[in-house]
Amino acid sequence: MREYQIYTAGKMSGISNDEQMKWRYEIDIAIGEIIRNCGLDRIIKVNMVHPPRYYSYGEDYHKSEREVKEWDTTRVMQSDIVIVNTDYVADSTGTHYELAMCDAVNRLTNNHIFVVGIGNTKPENLHPWIAESIMRYEHDIQDAAEYIVNYLLI
Repeated sequence: MREYQIYTAGKMSGISNDEQMKWRYEIDIAIGEIIRNCGLDRIIKVNMVHPPRYYSYGEDYHKSEREVKEWDTTRVMQSDIVIVNTDYVADSTGTHYELAMCDAVNRLTNNHIFVVGIGNTKPENLHPWIAESIMRYEHDIQDAAEYIVNYLLI
């Protein structure tokens, strides 16, 4: 069985936990349904890493911000795919950092992290460095899920 880790990156501060998790659950469900419907669940296992499940602003789960940063960046570097929600990305320092980590891994190691962007923001409206960090961009979660399963997991 082939195992993949998919990390979901996107703004967390200043928005509710429900807002943080809504798109993450939608992409998680969409990928899982496609895998099951295609009968791939016998050969593919996907571990979805959603940071708000572990660390949330305003919660007392961690003792320092260093702990959160180390946890996040380690999970990013261990991932096969990072899905980034570009809505509100302009003011999300953490998401910028996560994308920079993907770029560093892709340039400096023998590993490769595929970055798939989703959201309502048009790629041309993103900062050029953010736009260039994204390999594939889809506005629709279902389209992103189909691309991920059909091109990156198979």
